[in-house]
Amino acid sequence: MRSRKIAVRLALLSVMSITMALMTGCAFGDRHLTLNPVYMDKVPSVTTAKSKVQVVPPVDKRTEQKANLVGYVRNGYGMHTADVLADNSIAEWVQSCIAENLKNAGFKVNNGEINPFGLCVATSIRTLECDSGMSLKATVALDIELKEKNVPFFSRTFVGKASKVNWAASSEEFRATLTNAMQDCLNQAMPVLVKELEGR
Repeated sequence: MRSRKIAVRLALLSVMSITMALMTGCAFGDRHLTLNPVYMDKVPSVTTAKSKVQVVPPVDKRTEQKANLVGYVRNGYGMHTADVLADNSIAEWVQSCIAENLKNAGFKVNNGEINPFGLCVATSIRTLECDSGMSLKATVALDIELKEKNVPFFSRTFVGKASKVNWAASSEEFRATLTNAMQDCLNQAMPVLVKELEGR
């Protein structure tokens, strides 16, 4: 009986040691990833005549010095040992996510600066990051404002979250977690935006 307990304890210690070794061993070296457009689960569609909408480049309100910083790699003790960096523009990624989903809903979308004579979607990036520990946790928070003839008529913050078990803190794991957080944000935002824009 005693030998069985000792064997169980040794097995648990072995698993914990391997886990800590993996987390610590993989903790050094920046991760690089490419973020692709994200689509919501169920696309709402407009019921009236298709409208033209301008989706302007988002304003990045995050305070990080690196504009392409999207996450943090930590070792088994929670120490920040490396960064997660996007190889493409964060602002352009957010813009494409909103634009592509509006297109799928039936709007005619133009990307560019504010159109003073039409409908406009203006976005500010409040939070966009993925942190690591025993699990990966990502948050995407977007302040979205709708304007018509450059006059705001709608403003709201949408927050998406996602998490998963951290197996190796790989670039793909960070990318997948951020993608899921963005999808959660879009699932909340797009039905509201489509309804508001359609009503104009």
